[in-house]
Parts: sequence; structure tokens; C-alpha cells
Amino acid sequence: MKIATNSRVRPRKHEDRDLNKAQGIWIGTEDEDEALASYFWRQEVGLAVHLRQAWRDHIKLIETGVADYTARPNNLDDGARRAWATAWEEYTAALSTGAARLSAHLPVARDALAACDTALEKLIRKSMRLLAEEYEVDSEIETPRPLALLSGSLRAADRMDDEIKAIIQEVDSRLHVACALGTRRNAFRDSEASVSLNTIARMNPYDFEYHVADLLERDGMTIEQRGGGKDDHGMDVLALSKSKERWVVQVKLRGDRSTKISPKDIHAFNGTARPEHKADVALFVTNVQFSAAAKEFAARHRLALIDRDRLHHWSALGDPIETLISDFCA
Repeated sequence: MKIATNSRVRPRKHEDRDLNKAQGIWIGTEDEDEALASYFWRQEVGLAVHLRQAWRDHIKLIETGVADYTARPNNLDDGARRAWATAWEEYTAALSTGAARLSAHLPVARDALAACDTALEKLIRKSMRLLAEEYEVDSEIETPRPLALLSGSLRAADRMDDEIKAIIQEVDSRLHVACALGTRRNAFRDSEASVSLNTIARMNPYDFEYHVADLLERDGMTIEQRGGGKDDHGMDVLALSKSKERWVVQVKLRGDRSTKISPKDIHAFNGTARPEHKADVALFVTNVQFSAAAKEFAARHRLALIDRDRLHHWSALGDPIETLISDFCA
């Protein structure tokens, strides 16, 4: 191959005359096929390097995101922790879910990076004097080619880039929603409308029934019956929703927080809520927890449950009833 003296692209000159001479001999003995093969080889190396950097960037972004999402709750100062207190569950759930989803991509990205490293190693080991033979049509030298190790890698890298961005965007969106929720809950908690679990604990059973009726009324329902009686057959409150659904509510106040509502209480309520009272929604409200067996029975029979934790969100933080029982009525 000959290079004109007025060519815009020419080989560099070195201080070592022997090196210049050797390079000139090398270039002078290279034919067009060899030069073209060298160009093809450089393109393959360039593509492998590009992909390797893409996968390195993905891994760094994933590891940084996971570390941030994992450490962020522990790095909050006291003021921020208090601000997030009423939406702590939503806050930590957004971060932990984001960390888990990012982590799931890490093995794929690491495998892809290893494939890039292997392909580059194979390409760099090539003898420049044999490249023309490797790029000849129907060449059987080292089949498949090193770049075959990266089959589908470019599309996978682009797809993972979109997925990582989507995860980060979703986490940011969920944190924004949690922040707004916490702000609303904090405002309600500090208002006169908030009734704490300690206040409920000082109520008698009849006051608690009236309080539950007040909460349903606050959430836009019309109260048809406020409080039960001797022969209420498990219906302490009857309410109609805006869509005219019939809500039949059983209310149990327990003085001992350590006790749990047993399956026996749930069985009795299930036996009358729909057959006797024609409930569209059967709701059981208590200031303690439900036993595991009681919750399993309620889930099978589509009974909505408000336990101590949900009662706190309903009564003290102002969460509407529909959001609290959405998992039961789905």
C-alpha cells in the first residue's frame, strides 16, 4: 500500500529511525485487503469497547442507586424523620422496592460486561498479518467471531438503560406521592378531627360504635343506624355509600391490647352480615389485631377488616376507609 506525500492522513514520524523504517516496510507491504481487514477489525474493537463502557455505566448506576435507596432512611436527620413518620411505610416501601428492582438487573449487566471483556481479549490477541484471511468470504478461521459473543448485547444495553430510568422515575414518583400523603396526614394528626388510639382506649363500647359511625360519615357515607343493641345480630353500624352500597359494620372494643379477634367472632359476623342484613360490604372494626386464622377466613369470605394499625390511619391520620380496605374489596 502506498501513501502519497500530500495525503491528509499519514503515519506518525518517530525519533527512532529504525522504527520509522520498520513501520514503512510494514505499510508498504500491506495490500488493500489487509488494510480493509484492519479497518473492519478496528470497528469490531470499537463496538466492543462502546458496549463495555455502556455496561460499566449501567452497573455503576445500579450500584449507586441501590446504595442510595438502602442508606437513605438511615441518613435522615431527626427533623426529616419526624416529617416522614406518618408516611414511613410508604417512604421505605418505595425505596426498598426500587433497590430490589435495580438489584435484579445487576447479574445480567455483569454477565454482559464479562462477555465484552472476553470478546475484546479475543480481538486484541489477533495477529494483524492474518486479519485479511479472517475477513475473507467463507473464511473458517475461528468460527464464530469474537463479536458473536455480544449478539443482542447492544439492544439489551439500550433496553436496560430504559428500564433503569423507568425504575428511578417510578421511585421518585412514589416518593412524591408519599411526601404529599405525609403532609396531609401530619396536618390531620394536628387537627381537632384526629382521634388517637389512646383516646379510643378510654371509650366504652357504645362510644366506640358511635365513633366508627362518625368516621364513616366523615368519609361521605349516610348513616342509617348508629350503634347496635341487644338483638343487633352483629350489626352495630349501618351506612350507605355514595353509590348506595349497603355497609354493615361490626365493632369490637377490647381493653387488653394483647388480645386478638378470634375466628369465632368472624364466623358469627359472616353468618349474619349478608344473609341477615343484606350487606354489600361487610366491615369488622376493632382496636386490637386479628388472629391469622381470622384473617384467612375473612379473606375467603370477602370480609373487610380494620385492625389496630388501620384504625390508627383511619381515626388519627384521616385516611379514607376505601383506601384502607381496598385489598379486601378488590
